[in-house]
Amino acid sequence: MTAARGGGPTRPNGPSRRALPWRGIALVCWVLFIWGHSLVPGPGSTAESDAVARLVTSLVPSLEAIDAHLVTFVIRKGAHLSEYAVLGALASSWASARGIGATPRSLLALCAVPLVDECVQLLVPGRTGQPLDVLIDVTGIAVGCALIALARRARAGRRGSRGA
Repeated sequence: MTAARGGGPTRPNGPSRRALPWRGIALVCWVLFIWGHSLVPGPGSTAESDAVARLVTSLVPSLEAIDAHLVTFVIRKGAHLSEYAVLGALASSWASARGIGATPRSLLALCAVPLVDECVQLLVPGRTGQPLDVLIDVTGIAVGCALIALARRARAGRRGSRGA
């Protein structure tokens, strides 16, 4: 075992066990962030999306020629994709550090997060649960997991080329 940057020992293939709780805590906090965001009533959510749309169109003036509702729609769906890509990346990192990888049960648990998210929205005034959002969310999870897998492969490739 060697010393990690934080001073603790590392396993030959990853961080020390002391580092693992932080990954789990980050994962749980992110799920709570997502679900908390779903509790924002419709008018507040719309105002937030509209503010982001105004910011984006001010940064990219050519978007002003596009229907404002379309810009807002793309921003809202992009938010879904990116929120869940972060979730997928955090979950993949946590599972990898624990040495469990992607199991059918863990993937099912991950896919339950967007289902619960959309069901929660059914109970919030001015919000609706959308099946399309669940599909976008699951796609985001897959993107996040894939990015972590690609980063891991790239890192392993660099380590392998140094040893040659």
